[in-house]
Amino acid sequence: MGRSVGSLLVIRRALNAFCENHHLPVEDETAIEAAQQLIAMVRAGESGPDMLLAGIEEWFSDRQGTAAALAPQADNSNHATATSQMNGEEQKSA
Repeated sequence: MGRSVGSLLVIRRALNAFCENHHLPVEDETAIEAAQQLIAMVRAGESGPDMLLAGIEEWFSDRQGTAAALAPQADNSNHATATSQMNGEEQKSA
């Protein structure tokens, strides 16, 4: 039972750090999904709050990337224009 309690404490520490980093309340849907991911990571053998936090940050980054890829095409074209302007590339008008 001691190992289970220890695992829960490590999961909670990683979740608290994740929520703090992203300004999320623990009740937020993303935080709940993150907790589920953390539990799965511990079941798979991951341990230590730093490893768990790194893993959950990677999951969140991938999740954000997927959401951006699914955004409407108009939003993506605006992003491409803004990115080009930030890179100093001027768009030629015809």
